[in-house]
Amino acid sequence: MAGSDRLATAWQELLIQLIQAVLRDGMPMEKLTGLSYQQMDRQARNAETALLAALNAAARVTKSISKIAWPTEYSFHAWLNRLRGEELGWGVGLA
Repeated sequence: MAGSDRLATAWQELLIQLIQAVLRDGMPMEKLTGLSYQQMDRQARNAETALLAALNAAARVTKSISKIAWPTEYSFHAWLNRLRGEELGWGVGLA
């Protein structure tokens, strides 16, 4: 395996762990100060979207499927809807 492939594999594994932590614990937005709830929620959603995009980039390089341990059978659907701004059924993103 070439060095860049090993690096992409390492990134893919790390990103999977980070996404699983987000799914389990949420983003640590309480560490941000001076933001409204809506601003913190938008920041969290943007960060989660960036994690997913980075995971996609790594998976395209490694050509291997990312195996995420979803907490429930509905977690993927709920997370995807959240990233799209649909968790409240609005149908449009707020970011």
